[in-house]
Amino acid sequence: MTIDNMIDIDEIEANIQNKKANYYDDLFFQSLGEFPIRREAVRYLLKNNVEKSSRILDVGCGTGELLSFLRKKGFTHLYGNDISSEMLKVAQTKLNDAKYYLGNINKIVFEEKYDYIIITEVLHHIPNLATTFNSLKSILSEQGQIIIIEPNMEWQFEDYRKGDNVAIMLYLPLIVLHKYAIIKNRKRIRDNIRNDSSDTFNPFHRHLTRSEIKETS
Repeated sequence: MTIDNMIDIDEIEANIQNKKANYYDDLFFQSLGEFPIRREAVRYLLKNNVEKSSRILDVGCGTGELLSFLRKKGFTHLYGNDISSEMLKVAQTKLNDAKYYLGNINKIVFEEKYDYIIITEVLHHIPNLATTFNSLKSILSEQGQIIIIEPNMEWQFEDYRKGDNVAIMLYLPLIVLHKYAIIKNRKRIRDNIRNDSSDTFNPFHRHLTRSEIKETS
């Protein structure tokens, strides 16, 4: 794959997410019920008595809902990254004192290392997982940890630790989660997406297998 093609993918994904920014929270969190899954990352931090002053980076932070929830739980040093400028604009309205980075995680020059890097429901948007994990590990502090929450196509719930630096939480395919929410909130979801284009996924959008996630992390 050429660099030009990678740039195109970034642009495609950014455009897709920009279109969703204004209705993302209502669709995915209120109507489709996804936020409790992401909240598991915060529960993990609290369960392990993580210092509230730890530097936490949310990769693919979207509209900042998870960052805002982290602040409500007392965490003070918060950072967000997303490929969508419109998503980050929404995030800043919720938490304007976090530091945000716009762009592909593999192309950003970060100013510091992070104690915890959270990446929830993002990996299935990324074409090259190995490159992304190399980038994440390069900005992780010596005793830091990457927390991954991701659906998997094998229908497995699993909490998995890979050494001291990676914690993985797997859950059912998103389509299963969405199926029941769509039945309950059909009209609200239809109204949200009525004006959206049909190009709602980049060419790499897919459910991953457990082995893909574990082997590349």
